[in-house]
Amino acid sequence: MWMKNLQCLSTAEIAEIFRWDGDGKETKKLRWKAYRHWLNAYREKYYYKKVETLPQEYKKAAENMDFALTLQNAEICRTMKIVGMTTTAAAKHAKLIEELGCKIIIAEEAAQVHESHLVSVWGPHV
Repeated sequence: MWMKNLQCLSTAEIAEIFRWDGDGKETKKLRWKAYRHWLNAYREKYYYKKVETLPQEYKKAAENMDFALTLQNAEICRTMKIVGMTTTAAAKHAKLIEELGCKIIIAEEAAQVHESHLVSVWGPHV
């Protein structure tokens, strides 16, 4: 009866079961069942909760890394007299252009690009 309901038992109750001096095979089954129960309890308590928080931690770390890279690239670009990039790169690095605070932007693209694509990159400083 209690073998089937091992998940409902407390640790002390399971320990009491191990004190039983019955058949060795039955005790071995009980020990494996108790081991699996404790393993699942550990997974639920620590492992699964940690796994649930990992995506948020990763997202925050990725955002911090992107911010640090933007600041690093801005410092490098500030030492330059001219910074050139395609409109695609300008759209990709819009935060960098905003951080640089460029007063003049000259845009040239081999393909036909609508002005809206370029204006979306410009900040209020242009």
